[in-house]
Amino acid sequence: METFLEEHLRTDKNCPACGVLFDLDPDLSSGREDSPSIDRVHPELGYVAGNLALICYHCNSMKRDATPKQLESLVRWLRSVW
Repeated sequence: METFLEEHLRTDKNCPACGVLFDLDPDLSSGREDSPSIDRVHPELGYVAGNLALICYHCNSMKRDATPKQLESLVRWLRSVW
């Protein structure tokens, strides 16, 4: 059975959140910012079918368990100081 990761990478090799090309080198990519990372779209639902997305490690790290409202607040602040 094909894994979620393999199935996704067959059709899209870029992070849908930022567009970076995933680093697929199995010896070097684990934990690198451009390595593919399985995300829980809604963290409270866990790693279940229908709640998974493949995004880069960097985007997943920024998102962690933040809500969209928290992320929007951060973006508003960043825009005000940049």
